[in-house]
Amino acid sequence: MNLLRLLSAVALLSLAGRATAYDSVVTFNEVHYHPTGPTEDGEWLELHNLNGVNVDLSGWRISGGIDFTFPSGTVIP
Repeated sequence: MNLLRLLSAVALLSLAGRATAYDSVVTFNEVHYHPTGPTEDGEWLELHNLNGVNVDLSGWRISGGIDFTFPSGTVIP
């Protein structure tokens, strides 16, 4: 996956959950999009919750270069 496609996917993070989820502040903290060798871990994203309370990510979706919907019960402390 190239960087432009990955950043497009990051920009297209959509909130498919409850309306209260729109007040949440969850950021992409790290992006590992192109491992240099076969022994390194694959591509991944790290999310960071900037709030002082847990955020329920149930139903949130990342789409574009990545297609992932967070399953029910997924919470980020």
